Amino acid sequence: MSAEVPPMKRAKRRRVIIPILAVFVLALVGAFAWGARGYLSSRHAADQVEARLSDIYGGRVRLEAVDIGTNHSELKGIRLYEKDGEEEDPWLVVDGARTDIGAWAIFGDNPAASDLELNGATITLRIDEAGHLVTRIPRPTERKRALPNVHLRDGTLIFRQAGRPAFTIQGIEASMELEDGRFVVQGRTADPVWGEWTATGTIDAKTGAGESRFQTRRVDLTIDKLRTVPFVATSVWDEVQSEGTTPVDFTLRFDPPAGSWKYRIVLHPENAWVHVRAIDLRADQVKGEAVIEDAVVTLKDLQGRTADGDIHTSADMDFRKRPKEMDFRVGVSGVDIRRLPKSWHLSILAVGRLKGDAVLKVLVGGEPHVLTTGGGDGFINRALPVKLVYEGNRPHFTFSSGLAPTQP
Repeated sequence: MSAEVPPMKRAKRRRVIIPILAVFVLALVGAFAWGARGYLSSRHAADQVEARLSDIYGGRVRLEAVDIGTNHSELKGIRLYEKDGEEEDPWLVVDGARTDIGAWAIFGDNPAASDLELNGATITLRIDEAGHLVTRIPRPTERKRALPNVHLRDGTLIFRQAGRPAFTIQGIEASMELEDGRFVVQGRTADPVWGEWTATGTIDAKTGAGESRFQTRRVDLTIDKLRTVPFVATSVWDEVQSEGTTPVDFTLRFDPPAGSWKYRIVLHPENAWVHVRAIDLRADQVKGEAVIEDAVVTLKDLQGRTADGDIHTSADMDFRKRPKEMDFRVGVSGVDIRRLPKSWHLSILAVGRLKGDAVLKVLVGGEPHVLTTGGGDGFINRALPVKLVYEGNRPHFTFSSGLAPTQP
């Protein structure tokens, strides 16, 4: 018969055993946590997350590394590729992302983030010469799910349009949050080339169609810069060349399922120069308004200086047609006729200061390549009535004070 352990000794043993068990349990928990932590940041875990994201995205996704915590996850080196796109040419590259999905949810049946932070994201979109988006983003293979609110820091947007240099905007800070069935976008940029801009917009949560508006109070525009602006036909800048300082209001309307991208650019130039190639007319110190909308250019009450005099003009130029059609309404005051373009081949009898108005129609790209018609009336030195007549592509003056008409 075994001797009964006195109560005092049993209590003493418990005081020794319980701390040992506690230490042992903590060691097991620590070892498990260490192992789980190592697994959740391993290449194998990254491969699993990569495969899951590929299923959700509907296309190829690549990850460099993951770090999955209990209530959040961090992804590094994210690359999303186009449908059947090349391995070396992703349309979206993200240096780092942080989401509010933890370890238990990210490997669950239906993980869904409510917030997503993107750092150092670069979006590259390809456009054909006609201004149609050709980047092919896959459709998700899983059932539709709610997209998270997105916060972007240090983003870059690149448009690559065939036949022109890439258009790049850097330093983008933006947020996209869901409100009443649509995403509301707000942001700003601090680009070293294009300056500071604000951005607002909305995107339909179901269709992806929406509108974005980009505005700046001041930007220095050059011909080289203008030629990189996406969607705007390069023929616009071939016929209407300009440089100067202006605020810009750029609206982009898009409907990806329909393949529709429409734009409207409003400029209010300050101290700019403008050259209209079709009539070889240049004006300096120009101010007014210019609207470029879906390959239609409208000049509204532009005022400036030409040939040592004043000029004001309005115009409607349609670059969608073939031949291109341009209608000008031009008024001049105090213009030195001798300083008008030599290509006008003016008569040597036309000497003095001209004041007058003219209406011209120019067709470019037909037969002949440039056909100008129209004309106007005015006075030389405020006394001699004259009529300006455009025939073919050469203007000439007709004097109406008993003098013989000049030859074209």
